[in-house]
Amino acid sequence: NLTDKVREGILKHTGTRGRMYNLMQYDGLQVEAPASTPEAAIVAMTDEIAQQCHDLEDGIRLKLAFISQLKETAVYDIEPFRSIIDQGNGYDVMNDLIRSLFHVFMDDLIGNGVVQEEDFRFRFSFSPELEAAFSALRQFVYTRIIFSHSVARSDHIAKRVLRDLFNAFYNNPKLLPDYVLNRVSKSSDVPNLRHLTGGEQKKTAGKLKSCDKFIRVIADYIGGMTDSYAMKEYRKINP
Repeated sequence: NLTDKVREGILKHTGTRGRMYNLMQYDGLQVEAPASTPEAAIVAMTDEIAQQCHDLEDGIRLKLAFISQLKETAVYDIEPFRSIIDQGNGYDVMNDLIRSLFHVFMDDLIGNGVVQEEDFRFRFSFSPELEAAFSALRQFVYTRIIFSHSVARSDHIAKRVLRDLFNAFYNNPKLLPDYVLNRVSKSSDVPNLRHLTGGEQKKTAGKLKSCDKFIRVIADYIGGMTDSYAMKEYRKINP
């Protein structure tokens, strides 16, 4: 029972914006507006700040990037970032830097205010100096961390695991656990495959392939897996 605001937020997420989805209900969604409320606008900006800071922290911990490399960016032009970066590459320095990045960007965002445009949409932005620093931070994170060799390999493996799991469950629903098959039966108004034999089982499995609710149940099941559980299931169906 997702609210319209939550569904709208999912559709407007950075990685999914602009794609077409086969939704049963678009009523109540303002899909064309960047942000339908000022709260949504500020959440979008703060989420972006948090994401860049966390990705930078992960990259430094994994030694995909080093604090000293930020001297080559516009981040180094801003105090207190410069003073912290000059302290070296230690984990204590990293903690201070991440904390400082988050608070300085947030304070600037709040201090720079909100512009209410003529069409009553709301826009939050950084001051020019911090805008340059944040753009440089994003570029650094993507170039050094997100697009790195090791991350690209991990992403490739993850996509393959998810794709193969989905295809396996879609083409052979009997691979799904009993409780998931029960959900399929209830949501799709079809008999539970475990209770059928022979031709009836094959016929019902064929019907499920054209059922959106069946696909939704599979997606929900995979989406609820932890990384380790997904790999365990993957190895079971791909021994």
